[in-house]
Amino acid sequence: RLLWTRRVECGFGGWSRHGDLILMSAETELAAWTTQGMPLWTTLVEPCCTYRVDQGMIHLQVMDQSQSFSLAHGVA
Repeated sequence: RLLWTRRVECGFGGWSRHGDLILMSAETELAAWTTQGMPLWTTLVEPCCTYRVDQGMIHLQVMDQSQSFSLAHGVA
């Protein structure tokens, strides 16, 4: 069970599980944790961003800007 101890400043979106990793989406943040609850990385986003996970990669679209990065390692 993942225990969330951080506060999101605004607009919590939800949790999603991708294998052994958990993604938290919020209005201004995207973050990853292990299933044991250890934080891995976080990145700031703009409201109304979209993302998809495919073969261990996150494909993030923020304000008409696209970027892809490893789900396990975050933004380089």
